[in-house]
Amino acid sequence: MNLPQPPADPRRLLVFGFGTIILLLLVLIGAGLLGFAHLLEQFNQAQKQHELTAALANQLRHVSQERSLRLYALVLTEDPFERDELFMQVRAQGSAFFSTLEQLEAQPLQRHDQAFLQQLKSLVRQVGVHHYRVIELMNQDAFEQARQHMIEEVIPGQRQVSGRLDQFAQQQRDLANQVLQQAKQNGQRQINIILALCLLGLLVSIGIGHRVVRRISGILRALNHSLCQEQSIRDNIFAAVITANRRGEILSCNKATEHIFGYSCHELIGKNLSLLMPEPHAQAHDGYMQRYLHTGQRRIIGTGREVEGLHKQGQRVPLQLGVSEIRIDNEPVFIGVLADISLQKQAEASLIQINERLEQGVRERTRELEEANRRLRHMARHDLVTGLPNRAMLHEFCAGLFNRAQREKTLVAIMFLDLDGFKAVNDNLGHEIGDQVLKETGRRIQAQVREEDMVARIGGDEFAVACAHLSDLSPVDRIAQDIIQAIGEPFACKKNSCSIGVSIGISLYPQHAYTSEDLLRLADEAMYQIKRGGKNNFAIYRPKQKTEDRGQKTESCVAAQGY
Repeated sequence: MNLPQPPADPRRLLVFGFGTIILLLLVLIGAGLLGFAHLLEQFNQAQKQHELTAALANQLRHVSQERSLRLYALVLTEDPFERDELFMQVRAQGSAFFSTLEQLEAQPLQRHDQAFLQQLKSLVRQVGVHHYRVIELMNQDAFEQARQHMIEEVIPGQRQVSGRLDQFAQQQRDLANQVLQQAKQNGQRQINIILALCLLGLLVSIGIGHRVVRRISGILRALNHSLCQEQSIRDNIFAAVITANRRGEILSCNKATEHIFGYSCHELIGKNLSLLMPEPHAQAHDGYMQRYLHTGQRRIIGTGREVEGLHKQGQRVPLQLGVSEIRIDNEPVFIGVLADISLQKQAEASLIQINERLEQGVRERTRELEEANRRLRHMARHDLVTGLPNRAMLHEFCAGLFNRAQREKTLVAIMFLDLDGFKAVNDNLGHEIGDQVLKETGRRIQAQVREEDMVARIGGDEFAVACAHLSDLSPVDRIAQDIIQAIGEPFACKKNSCSIGVSIGISLYPQHAYTSEDLLRLADEAMYQIKRGGKNNFAIYRPKQKTEDRGQKTESCVAAQGY
């Protein structure tokens, strides 16, 4: 911006004038100088207030961004000591932020600036809640959720805070421009008065003009200093700020632009914005701008979006773009603010990879748990030595058989098998041989029954067989005889062989009982009849008689031996 230069200081003073003119001039000049001094005092106060407010706003933005960066580093780090240090830094930055905000609130601001600060405080509280939520998730070791919350809530909230601070700084700059314009108008008015008075009294006019011009020069120097401070603020923000005219030619940029795109500001001034765009957007950019100027239809202006920029070295840079439009001398000037989001994109890609690995781990763990549950369910329903169903599974199986037998009017036979001579094998040859004999016994029993029957191990050397869908007892006799014959074959025991037998008791549903527990008990009684009668045989339970003994009913039975 080209600032107006004060006129050269006159060196000659006129010492002669008319008394009456001098008196009149002194009165007028005194009144003018008093008004101008008051104006200067107000302007100086407004200038100082603007500088202080701008400095505090810049400090707020810097502290806010530093806090978010520390919090983001806290989310990413895995070192507990570094995490503690970053946590203390986050707390310190938060205290510094609210301390600076209190200083800014204490300034004599206008009503709309105070309302703006209240909105900013409300937004800061919302972002602060998300900050503390991230810290809470970190304390709970929920690092993935903390990172996700950081990306989804904290970073967008921080972007809103930065935008509000930029808006506030822009308002302060607009106020400074208004003060400057008012100062120029008042200064020009005073100069006109002085020039008019110079016609009446050259000496007095030159003297007064010299003093006024000297004061105006001081004001302009102060304004120039303020503009330099504003440029310093622009050069120290992280986002690139670029202004362009209606032809897309770059008018100005800041240091962040040089860092993001690799060009110096000297190389960019006067160049077209398409220089910073990859194809095909670079070629179409001028068409977009001309269409907007002719139609007024907005697509990007006033809205934010993610775009790609083109670095001087040729690589593409992911950016967050916001464009606004102002009018200077009735000509449009476009202001673009571009933030480099490369780190955000890298963090998103990293989070996606971590999520994929976690999902893969969960799938593998789920498969392992399903397999473990399957084994546990099998172990809960099967015998660990023989692999046969256990007593619990036998009862479940029998419940289904009884329901079907009741519908179809058929019989169900329950065989209770107790091995003869197994204890001697177990005691003499050891438990390992005994377990092998039990496994082979179970295999031999299964080989003799039908496909719809079930073989279960219900005790140490006790087995049970449930025979389903019987219309008569002939299959039961055949199965029992085949089992006795199969078990009677010698077993290979180390270098020698051993032999055992089996005693079998049989009960029937529904003739003898209606539950599997009662049928096993009755079959057990029939089996003991075989044990007492010589073993290695089978018998069907038959109730023999009922006798009264001390008021209680007792029941005995005889066994109908197979052979």
